[in-house]
Amino acid sequence: MAVIEAIATTYLEADAASVTFSSIPATYEHLQLRVSERADGPNGSIRMQFNDDTASNYAYHRMRGTGSTVSTGVSSPNSFIYLIGATTSDEAPFYGGNIIDILDYAHSNKATTIQAVVGTRLTQSSPFVTFNSGLWTSTAAVTKIKIYEYNGWKRGSSFTLYGLNSA
Repeated sequence: MAVIEAIATTYLEADAASVTFSSIPATYEHLQLRVSERADGPNGSIRMQFNDDTASNYAYHRMRGTGSTVSTGVSSPNSFIYLIGATTSDEAPFYGGNIIDILDYAHSNKATTIQAVVGTRLTQSSPFVTFNSGLWTSTAAVTKIKIYEYNGWKRGSSFTLYGLNSA
């Protein structure tokens, strides 16, 4: 049986450019970040960095489906992990949902990988789901996560970081 424990939650009372989780304990096997978000402008996209590393030490892949169309993308090297999709601010009642797994974040013998599922809409008529994967090539333990949105996030967006362990 798996054990999941909330580490920290951030709820935006005002618009914000980024959210950071710091001093992350190394006591879990994996981390999970759950995000309910709405972008402050068009072309929403989440970007993620670890431990203030802004160098080209990241790679990502994505596959997006819109019901009748599939698209893919890849980038390496890059200065962040890119997770396509945030509901835009003109869609007032709609928030995008994201589940981001950060695997083996505290192991010093391998790079940190992520997998994510994003469900959202860019406009009223264009809902989609995206499957993402990413890599941080460093073998340092993740102690800080910064996530930011291309145009910033709107008030009401929320972010919860969980720790996951086997029983």
